Amino acid sequence: MTQSLRLPAPTTAIEKIEKAKRKRAAVKIDPKHLKVARELRDRYLEQFNLGVVTPSAKYDVTRAIAEGSAVQAKLLPQAA
Repeated sequence: MTQSLRLPAPTTAIEKIEKAKRKRAAVKIDPKHLKVARELRDRYLEQFNLGVVTPSAKYDVTRAIAEGSAVQAKLLPQAA
């Protein structure tokens, strides 16, 4: 007697997409932490809107580079 091997049914592309789209369980955030985070955000926005806090960046991207400055583009040596 020969036994027939049962192969798994081929999965379609739609089934693969549906598996990928399954949502993970949402992580519960501690209500106390959420309340504190919102309070800090509101305090910061109040200060920002009053002009007390100004946005600052590490680099001044609006500054123009003067012509003939010491910084020049370095070129690769010319191939022979």
